Amino acid sequence: MKIMLPGLDHLDEMARLGLLSRAALALTVGPTNPAAVPSLENEMFLRDRVLAHLRATLGLAEDDDSPEALEKLSDALDVEAEKLVPDTDEEAALRRLSEKCLLTSDQYDLEFNAPLLNIVWGKSAKREQKLARQTVRRPHFETQYGPAGDKPEPDMVSIFARWYKEQKQSFLLFVDGSRYGAVFRVMHIWRIYPDEVTFRPDDGLIDIMRAFAEAYGVEMTQGGVTGKFIEYAKLGPGEPPGGFLPGRPDLLKSGFSRTHPVTGEVELVFSSFIDVARYKASMTRHGA
Repeated sequence: MKIMLPGLDHLDEMARLGLLSRAALALTVGPTNPAAVPSLENEMFLRDRVLAHLRATLGLAEDDDSPEALEKLSDALDVEAEKLVPDTDEEAALRRLSEKCLLTSDQYDLEFNAPLLNIVWGKSAKREQKLARQTVRRPHFETQYGPAGDKPEPDMVSIFARWYKEQKQSFLLFVDGSRYGAVFRVMHIWRIYPDEVTFRPDDGLIDIMRAFAEAYGVEMTQGGVTGKFIEYAKLGPGEPPGGFLPGRPDLLKSGFSRTHPVTGEVELVFSSFIDVARYKASMTRHGA
């Protein structure tokens, strides 16, 4: 397997893998760490050549040693190192890349939550799935989250969006779901028409998600937080993490839940209750 980095052609794959791994470790934990100490002849010279090449590829200045720049370099080294992992460990390599949000969207195998999509789209679900595949493969916008740990954010979640033109008006297709290694399990597919949902051209995907909930959601209290869009909340005992509310089959819960790895508490992220009838009426007005 040929690696497209300068000055490493004379090394075998295991030597290259070791060099790249030690170089990445030196950037993240420091060069004095025993596991980052050079073990090859002229290794520091080779590392400098590789890093200079990566800086040029990533558009980073030679003297840019900011935390953001070092993180980008470390991630790039990890990507190159993963290419050298034996084929027998391909699944584990893909899982590690997915956890680091380094898989490109066209590398994911897509699965769809058919029952959930049928509730919203009915006979048009297959059509929306086709658009969702194109959106994930070639997104105009995307946001990806790795393992959340203690951070108040979703766990292994990706959000993609792409504009589509219609005869009368364009719409933004919004696709979200969870990643399991190289599998992306689509949970929601929403068409967002600008005359129905108000947002600014420079809004991020979470801002658009909030605007969508303001347009089609209902105000609810979850984990002690009240609103149409709840960015983060911890659920109390007995609170349902997802699905429909008892006695309210017209409301579909959108968002993500996870169990905190230390406390065991159930947490909600980007949560809302969408009025499905109101949303369907909006789609009917647009001929969707």
